[in-house]
Amino acid sequence: MKKFLVVDFEFTTYERPVGRPRGFFSEIIEIGAVRLNHNLQVVDTFKQLIKPKLSKKLSTRFVDLTGITREEISEYGIPFDRAIADFTRWSAGDDVLFMSWSNSDLYVLVSNYRRFFGTTSVSFIKKYMDVQKYCQNEMKITGKDQVSLAHCAEMLNISIDDLCLHRALEDCYLEAECFKSVYNK
Repeated sequence: MKKFLVVDFEFTTYERPVGRPRGFFSEIIEIGAVRLNHNLQVVDTFKQLIKPKLSKKLSTRFVDLTGITREEISEYGIPFDRAIADFTRWSAGDDVLFMSWSNSDLYVLVSNYRRFFGTTSVSFIKKYMDVQKYCQNEMKITGKDQVSLAHCAEMLNISIDDLCLHRALEDCYLEAECFKSVYNK
């Protein structure tokens, strides 16, 4: 029996120091996930803050967008390797379809694996689906522009008033609602 797992990562951008290859690295700060049964009902949740290794400061933009503060991370955050180990155990199972809003979360996860574990193999994800593309396809939205999660919810008449958008678990609930609204067996 198929199980659906909606996952979302909040991440901050770390600018590489002078003398290192130029560019930025997106470091995962929060993991959120909801497990849906075959009837698309939420049956379990996962939420974990992560203490960043590279990002010593959180940008004002990041704090304003997510509401995640350094104090909250200090109190509730754990190291990335422990958070991923806990998440891997929690998400394990046969016939699990991992889903996220766009592929960017998957790319960030792979880059964090490369940086912190020296591999790009995220072995616990066997099946994956981009919920954004799925919703846009089912809603017959064409063109190159990607629809944001909040805009998709509005188009589907799903209220976002009581949600704290850009928090991983809250975004997962909203992704799940959008998915359920357009799901076609």
